[in-house]
Amino acid sequence: MNRIKLLCLFLALTGIATSSCGDDTPDVQTTDTTVETSTAEKTPYIEKCDFGGEEFNIVTGDWGLYSNFFFADEQTGDQMNDAIFERERLVEEYLGVEIGYNLADSFDTAASLITSQVMSGDDSYQLSLTHCIMYTASFITQGVLCDWNEIESVDLSREYWNQSCNDALSIYGKQYYAVSDYMIADPNAILFNKQMIEDYDLENPYTLVYDYKWTLDKLNEMCAVVTNDVNGDSIYDVNDQYGISSEGDWMLCSLMYSAGIRLTEKNDEDGLDLVIGNERTYTLIDKLNTLINGSNDAYFWAFGAPEEDMLDMKSGRVLFNINPLRLVNNFRDCDVDFGIIPFPLLDESQTKYEANDWSGLMCVPLTAGDLDMIGEVCEMLAFYSADTTIPAYYDVVLGEKLARDDDSRKMLDIIFDGIVYDAGSNFLGQTNNMFNLYYTIPFMIFRNGSGDFASWYGRYEQGALGEIEQLLDDIKN
Repeated sequence: MNRIKLLCLFLALTGIATSSCGDDTPDVQTTDTTVETSTAEKTPYIEKCDFGGEEFNIVTGDWGLYSNFFFADEQTGDQMNDAIFERERLVEEYLGVEIGYNLADSFDTAASLITSQVMSGDDSYQLSLTHCIMYTASFITQGVLCDWNEIESVDLSREYWNQSCNDALSIYGKQYYAVSDYMIADPNAILFNKQMIEDYDLENPYTLVYDYKWTLDKLNEMCAVVTNDVNGDSIYDVNDQYGISSEGDWMLCSLMYSAGIRLTEKNDEDGLDLVIGNERTYTLIDKLNTLINGSNDAYFWAFGAPEEDMLDMKSGRVLFNINPLRLVNNFRDCDVDFGIIPFPLLDESQTKYEANDWSGLMCVPLTAGDLDMIGEVCEMLAFYSADTTIPAYYDVVLGEKLARDDDSRKMLDIIFDGIVYDAGSNFLGQTNNMFNLYYTIPFMIFRNGSGDFASWYGRYEQGALGEIEQLLDDIKN
């Protein structure tokens, strides 16, 4: 049973109604809701024991996702905070450990702490939560991480470990990064204006998703219907109405994954092949170039643009708006009635909606200490998440506005159930050539206004192959 099925079971049993880049601090709603758990109905795989108050310390960078959704010092009455606090309390009592954390001022600082720990033989931190692409390859190159497969108390095949991560990031039988239900995933999603759907007599986006007809062609078609030069000045700017709007940066990379495309894939030797230069990518680029550069249907703004240049769902003048899912609750005071749907498929041959995860990865420093204790704590943090932080996070994302929208809850299930990982981005997403291929859509199409993927790919292909080869050599050695 995967995480989503566990959540659905929990909601059914308890009757709960669930209600990287840029400014990532969510407007978290505070309630007096008491977190209730039903973990007594499930039996942990790990036997209860007492490690005698042994410390389990976590280090990561002070990023909005981590600071808001992962750690809690005390109960405050905020639903998410108290769910986090309860999860830690349950693990501490079950295993007799003390859980602590260090939110370093940046991922640079956190990475330095891990490297220094290993070089000095220290065991200050037992777990590190990384950025999704920063320092992941350099940690491997420096040899500062444990292989999760060597932690005997961890069973990565269990339902609360992400199997896409296991498959994609396990190379030559070694796996230095993992993701469990302890990690709050951070996919992107699309908000849609329900009133505009009704006013323009458009197809119901929820129905399109359920029927696997929510494709890029359908999005382009619907966008064209609503675009309007509102003030009649023949200049399409922030004052007009559009089919889709978004910051034209990192969020657009997710369109590659929703189209079923990866930067790399595993080969028969358990290594990696560069696979982005395929026919599906050319098709995706053509469709997006038509939308972004060949029509007036899309309004995108540059990363770091002033607020007056942005056009989001609150304006009431956009049909679709791309957002990180963790920030959807910032729209709870929005007068516009909106819904949530996943990114579109490239075509109807796809049978699953997929989304890359902009959250981080879990890794264990090589000198972390008692691996049996570390493994058992990681297992129990994941086990207890199903009844604490996961349902609380659903409530935070949905808020009161969407609490009674059954379809939005089902959309979250679909989005989270389709989280995927890619060694090309997760390991090499910040190396020069792979970085440019990863950011093909925001860089080539939006910034450069080009749809010439052949030239773009040709510019970076050989360098990317070299970066992959270097990574594989580092893992082998």
